[in-house]
Amino acid sequence: MDLRGQLAQVVGSAAPAQSERAQQLLNALDSGPWDDATEAAARELIDAYLHDPYLTKGY
Repeated sequence: MDLRGQLAQVVGSAAPAQSERAQQLLNALDSGPWDDATEAAARELIDAYLHDPYLTKGY
């Protein structure tokens, strides 16, 4: 799955704050080229979501 797909997964499944941040990052992706800091932030958010079960809706 590419970065966009992973962010979309976070938007759909993560807790509200993480979901909102993932949506902001997706919007940044749609608005133009990524810079290194934005890509790093996206990867950190995805990594946190994948490795912390409490970052899901309902917790």
